Amino acid sequence: MTTLSPESRIALSKDQASCDLAGETAVVNLKSGVYYGLDPMATHVWKLLHEPVTFGGRPFWKSSNFGPTNNTPRAGGDGERTRQMLSRAGYKLPAERMSVRLVHLVDESRRKELMVIYAEDLAPSGYTAAQLRDGNEPRPEWKAVEQGLVERAMSRIKLSPKPFK
Repeated sequence: MTTLSPESRIALSKDQASCDLAGETAVVNLKSGVYYGLDPMATHVWKLLHEPVTFGGRPFWKSSNFGPTNNTPRAGGDGERTRQMLSRAGYKLPAERMSVRLVHLVDESRRKELMVIYAEDLAPSGYTAAQLRDGNEPRPEWKAVEQGLVERAMSRIKLSPKPFK
């Protein structure tokens, strides 16, 4: 097994292909022909590997999404906790939102993380969620909207230069 350090960088191999299978992922190594099946949690991590970014001088994995806010979040999940926190503070969610989640693994064990979730009302983008989605996939217009969202998140959130503990 390979040991990872805070300086380690994980990247996807060019010798693989993957596809979504009803919320799970199938990955094939194109050189060996070996297939791997990823459960929903591993699928989430797999998607994060597609979007590494540097934020505050640290490596983060980026994932973003958009959609209505009237859906029921997963019990005990980040979405539920975020909504509870916003509600307690007196905030009301817009009809549709877009958000970016930035995750930095802070220690060598890779068991502790700093997660930043930044969200905005989708309406000022000029699009609705339906206009940005083609079936289950984002339409090409989402890339430009997402880029602006990520840039605003990184400009509005400041990280301390102190090391994480």
